[in-house]
Amino acid sequence: MFNKENRNHYKKIKTLEQGSNTVIKLIQDNITESLFVVKIFIYDKRSSFPKNEFDTLRVINHPNI
Repeated sequence: MFNKENRNHYKKIKTLEQGSNTVIKLIQDNITESLFVVKIFIYDKRSSFPKNEFDTLRVINHPNI
């Protein structure tokens, strides 16, 4: 899992997409050299977008989510 404690374990390769509420980055694991895509949510108290997206992702049954 990608979090603040292990973020130095990964190298940012590039930003793939940026929207008003999210940033999508391509990262690489420094040990295995595996590539991953990470979606970073930009929290805004006025927007319900992050909550709606989290709710949608919770019901999707996919091994990569």
